[in-house]
Amino acid sequence: MKPLKNHVIIYDAECPMCAIYTGAFTQYGWLEKNGRWKYSEIEQFEGCHLVDKNKSRHEIALVDLENKTVHYGLDSMLFIVAYKLPFLKPLFENTVFQVVMKQLYSLISYNRKVIAPSSKENEQSCTPDFHVFYRFAYIMVALYLALLGFYYVGNSYDIGISVILGIAGFWILNVLSSIYVMQEKALIYLGQLATIFLIGVLLSLPIAIATHFLGHSLVGEIIAFSIAAAVLIPQIIRRVKIAWRDYKKLTFDNVQQFA
Repeated sequence: MKPLKNHVIIYDAECPMCAIYTGAFTQYGWLEKNGRWKYSEIEQFEGCHLVDKNKSRHEIALVDLENKTVHYGLDSMLFIVAYKLPFLKPLFENTVFQVVMKQLYSLISYNRKVIAPSSKENEQSCTPDFHVFYRFAYIMVALYLALLGFYYVGNSYDIGISVILGIAGFWILNVLSSIYVMQEKALIYLGQLATIFLIGVLLSLPIAIATHFLGHSLVGEIIAFSIAAAVLIPQIIRRVKIAWRDYKKLTFDNVQQFA
């Protein structure tokens, strides 16, 4: 099947996730080779006048240049997929599926700068508003997954409960200290901290799984965890700096509660 013609997706080039999946759309023939456009350069786009620039910061825009229409968010994603895989249309039209997926889409979209933060941002950056509900929801989901992962890792060394209690204590200490320092903006730091936990789990799980199947090796585990720490520490430093940057930059003009 030929690529979806005369359609251009407006993507956040500073978001690694956005760059990867929109790049896959053009690379594998779901969209034309020129079927994506950077949000930061939207003023040079021929269909710029069709796009709601504020809405497209939160919901990726797919512009139909022929019919002069725009799909946003989950609708734009499903439109592209349904074009290439039409047998999925009945699923995409299911009300329950749409409700669940729209919540998942919003959870990821509003938190994409936490999941994969941009080191540099300017006025042209495609930065979503700070959404209190979706940030809190992301923190809860990330923390839950991290605790499950760390419990499995801890069980590999028969210290599962001790690991969970240690993480819980560390989390509570950070919640209290961030509220004291950042007050109502504490969710900025806690979002980054929850992501750090997730990264730590992703680095630790392969070691625990290898230990489960291959048995314990003190030297091997020390080397593996040292490599994991070498990867994690720069992430911690970078994300703390970004949290502080976002804390100073955030104003209540770009905060959403539950809308």
